[in-house]
Amino acid sequence: MSDPTLELVRARRAEIGRIRESLDAEERDLEITERTLMRLAVKTTMTSSGTKSGVDQDHKAKPVLNLEPPAQLSSQKSLITTALQNAPEAWFESSDQLHAFIASVFNVEIPKSSFLPYLSDLKKREVIVRDGQRIALKDRVRR
Repeated sequence: MSDPTLELVRARRAEIGRIRESLDAEERDLEITERTLMRLAVKTTMTSSGTKSGVDQDHKAKPVLNLEPPAQLSSQKSLITTALQNAPEAWFESSDQLHAFIASVFNVEIPKSSFLPYLSDLKKREVIVRDGQRIALKDRVRR
């Protein structure tokens, strides 16, 4: 004869396993949905009446085409400048925030050992500007 307490424990563990599988599947679906929503947010064009202070009055964010890095966005520098050009906000609070944005939008992981030197080069060439830790595309901000 089997112990009823042991059977109860096994039944409960089996139930928890089924619930866990269901939650894991839902988590995967939510992750995909979140990525899609983030990509769509980048595609949204800013309205000219909704410009923020520090953003060039003539600037309108251009949508990112296909949101997967197409051939013209294959270089890491072009991914960085495209992200800066099309982000909902002109300023990123840090290089880490920009790095995470690129990874989430383009689904591309730029190694930090390449990413930071690219930022330095873009700053030297006056493509980007920095305000402490903050980073923006020069064309999108007034100084």
